[in-house]
Amino acid sequence: MIKFFRKIRQRLLTENKFSKYVLYAIGEIVLVVIGILIALQINTWNEYQNVRVLERETLVEILANITEIESDLAESLERIIFLNKYTDSVLALLETKVNKPWILERTLHKAFLNTDGQIQIKKVGYETLKNRGVDIVLNKELKNSILHLFEDSYVLMSNSFKWKIEDKISDYMLKNFNPSPSEDGILYSPYDYGFVISDNYFNSLMQTHQLQTGYFHSVISYALEDTRETKALVTKELNIKNP
Repeated sequence: MIKFFRKIRQRLLTENKFSKYVLYAIGEIVLVVIGILIALQINTWNEYQNVRVLERETLVEILANITEIESDLAESLERIIFLNKYTDSVLALLETKVNKPWILERTLHKAFLNTDGQIQIKKVGYETLKNRGVDIVLNKELKNSILHLFEDSYVLMSNSFKWKIEDKISDYMLKNFNPSPSEDGILYSPYDYGFVISDNYFNSLMQTHQLQTGYFHSVISYALEDTRETKALVTKELNIKNP
């Protein structure tokens, strides 16, 4: 092909057809430029397709992570509701001061089951996204939702778990209750029921515990709502039904 064009140029020059040679040269330049532009377009398209593959792989990984987190959050909410039920029973007993130590014994330990509220946030997919660059996600709404979920919702929730009074509760129970194993778990029998039922400090601990679990309930509910919204956007983007 190159020899063909070279022969045309030589023939035009030998025939002194300068004007035609100029037009031919211009046409040849135009063809070269068009060829370069086509090559660049193909290269850009290939890069675009490669980025789309990375985007999909990353979103699939994020979807797997937040689906697992969603399950953990929902389970944690159920546990907190369970805890609050027994915390309310203990507080009602402290308020009425009814002489029923067996109620305190069989209720108190259930109010403190797994009260730390810790939930492991799976961030493998999100870390992959950050390493590859968040802009590989073209859908702006989806990108902002993912960023908000991992940088705001989950961070707020994790920081909230730092507020705990378990150490103070444990110290109090070690001093004032006798632990004994049972099929229902560890039961705590008060050494002096009259003292415990009238102790303002114990009442304060229980009320603070109730506030704490209530706060956990709020931040976990908020995180769960954001998780489900982001999950729906990712699912829609991946065009997946019933993930």
